[in-house]
Amino acid sequence: MRNFFQKLLSPTPQSPTTCIPHGQRVYAIGDIHGCADLFGDLISAIEADDRARGASETTVILLGDLVDRGPDSRGVIDAARSWSQRRVVRILFGNHEEMFLKSLEDEGVLRQFIRFGGKETILSYGVTRNEYLEMTVEELQAAMAARIPSEDLDFMRGFEDIIVIGDYVFVHAGIRPGARRPTLDTRTVSKPRAARPDVRRTRPHNHRRARRAAGSRRHRHGRLRLRSPDGHWPRGHGEMVFGGLLGRVSR
Repeated sequence: MRNFFQKLLSPTPQSPTTCIPHGQRVYAIGDIHGCADLFGDLISAIEADDRARGASETTVILLGDLVDRGPDSRGVIDAARSWSQRRVVRILFGNHEEMFLKSLEDEGVLRQFIRFGGKETILSYGVTRNEYLEMTVEELQAAMAARIPSEDLDFMRGFEDIIVIGDYVFVHAGIRPGARRPTLDTRTVSKPRAARPDVRRTRPHNHRRARRAAGSRRHRHGRLRLRSPDGHWPRGHGEMVFGGLLGRVSR
């Protein structure tokens, strides 16, 4: 009983302060999934917000899964590449990008790619619905190779596995619990299911399990709208702004 009251009356330990370097600002954007129109709206909102906040060393981070499901994956890739030519935009390699690239070489992965939203991506590159329905897997693979620009493929191959800014670690899906940041490498990142040999027996998009394992709060993917913050929390000298998922941490 004495221990119970001691714990009850003892001061609550404060969570360690996390921060990004002084003078920096980071916008982090969740899965876009082929929604080029909403992505364009978010780009405009971020540009306006960044101007309103004043001068800073600003980095935009796209957290992966730019393609699939939505109607215009090609437009998203074009917009992301164009934006990265105007400001610092760093992009994580999502499991949908991995399936996209591997589907050009592996018919089994192509079947999975189609099942999890790749059909819409293929159509965005000029394959008509009638052509899609009439093609064999082999023909579809050949059509993709002929119609998808090499610039788009090279752009996706350049995406990153992990980004570290200050005390923040950005990955796609999640990080293995207990991993220490100084020793982080791509092996500690929850790798996309498409990279595993049991791809036919499991779902390729398992962010929920990764978030649960890492103790992260739940969030929804793909809703790309900038929302006013509910409040401000002291988290360091820089500013962290989440677009798409969306909360804001700033000082």
